Amino acid sequence: MLEIFILISVGRAIANKAKSKDLPGWPFVIILIIFYIGGAIAGASVALVASGGLAANEDDNLLPLILGYLGGAALGATASYIIVAALPDRSEPDRDAGRRRRERDYDGDDDIDDLPVRKARREDADDGYDRRRDY
Repeated sequence: MLEIFILISVGRAIANKAKSKDLPGWPFVIILIIFYIGGAIAGASVALVASGGLAANEDDNLLPLILGYLGGAALGATASYIIVAALPDRSEPDRDAGRRRRERDYDGDDDIDDLPVRKARREDADDGYDRRRDY
């Protein structure tokens, strides 16, 4: 029962972090659930193998199994939060584009002046200009 509250609170934190980066939150909450359950199962399995299994313990001490379960679940939740935190912010402008623009304009020439300019012609101008051959 406590796990549900943990998943809800961590899921809200992950969704808020994703929304602050202009990303949808629900895919990362699903990743949280998958990592949490997968980490818990993997942690319990590793603890079970490391302690020699339940059949080897005659007193049936479940503490290593529970600690492995909780540790794996915590690692899974932490990994999913780190993934969201490591994603770039989509709301930031492209810094490289500004730098490229400044480097291009550094030589002092305006690139717009280098473009050819077509002057408007009057329809009634009789200078032998054939509009159909303008390409």
